[in-house]
Amino acid sequence: ASLCTTLLHAARNNQATNCNKGNNDTNVNINFFEMPRSPDASKLRIFVESFLPPRFNEMFQTFHMKAYVFDDTVILSGANLSTDYFTNRQDRYIVIDCPQLASFYHKMIEILGKYSYSLTLPLVDQDDAGMEKQDDKNKISFALVDNMKKNEKNTINLKRELEDLIYVQEIDDLRNYENATTICAPTIQFKSIGIDHDEQVTCSFLSNVPTNKDRLNVASGYLNFTDTYTNLMATSGASIHAMTASPKANGFYTANGVSGSLPLAYSLLEQQFIETFNKTRTDTKINMHEYGREGWTFHGKGMWFIPGGNVNEKQSIKAPTGTIIGSPNYGWRSVLRDSESQIYLHTYDHELQQDLYDEWNLMEKDANIVHEDIFKEPGRFTREFFNWKEGHWINVGARLVKTFM
Repeated sequence: ASLCTTLLHAARNNQATNCNKGNNDTNVNINFFEMPRSPDASKLRIFVESFLPPRFNEMFQTFHMKAYVFDDTVILSGANLSTDYFTNRQDRYIVIDCPQLASFYHKMIEILGKYSYSLTLPLVDQDDAGMEKQDDKNKISFALVDNMKKNEKNTINLKRELEDLIYVQEIDDLRNYENATTICAPTIQFKSIGIDHDEQVTCSFLSNVPTNKDRLNVASGYLNFTDTYTNLMATSGASIHAMTASPKANGFYTANGVSGSLPLAYSLLEQQFIETFNKTRTDTKINMHEYGREGWTFHGKGMWFIPGGNVNEKQSIKAPTGTIIGSPNYGWRSVLRDSESQIYLHTYDHELQQDLYDEWNLMEKDANIVHEDIFKEPGRFTREFFNWKEGHWINVGARLVKTFM
């Protein structure tokens, strides 16, 4: 019998208490993972969290991993798979047939599921005669069971199991892979419990791989690169091409209240990034692009590495030999607060290189090159003070809460 396991973020998915009645299959596991609080969390944070609704607690940290695993096949993406991702939201999707990679993600989901809330079998009331009562026969009610209480001991155990998964992998005989054309390696980031694996790998990659004459494409739906990543990109010597959402392609563009200020806040952070990069890098400037397809939002993220000497033999183009794909936006949140996972992929396969080349170019066709004057246009600078979407407070606020964005 097949087994279906779903791991969701508890704060985003614990609102619904009823489901449409379908097959009552015990081979379906639905788990809701709640991010463990860092042992270093301040008393003020703990106090504030106790009064905030679960959805608003995401400002402190959120379960941000995305991976879809079917037997020996993995789909890596930054997408949440809500309706807009299938209609008008640009993201990335790579399908990988690899038993070892699939096993890694199967085990990761299994580990996290052990420390999650689980959806139980239907709860059906009984009357005095012991007969089942169901007010709506088309609905069945479920309850959540806490598998592992949130405490320091279980947090330590979770960290140990994830570290064992990352660092204690059995090494197969390398001769089994001597004809392989593509290799990939997964990473995990879970800073709240002391795992900074992805951050270390990303820093190592940016420090050692891109050099003079190389090109590195970087995409982030919500551009707020850490100081370390910005400095490593600027000092790498490679030609850096970055892409992010234009304010209108930002997922919060139509939001009300404070959320409606986020497109301008990210625009101001983008401007700050450009200025910092160009100040650090004196020989050339950043090549900045903003995705702006009409009616679409942008959620793409990742990196594409194009070595200067790599020319695709079939198409005579300089194509990527590697890519990084997963959930991180390479911002402060991704590094400090959220749980993340991505893969590093390197390939000699010319067709796959062509696909990676086409992937970036298709996004670039719907993007505009950013010039300095763009930040003087309406909606790209603050005005007045008590204005939700363009007030001067956004400039101050974006700097104060930079690590939460």
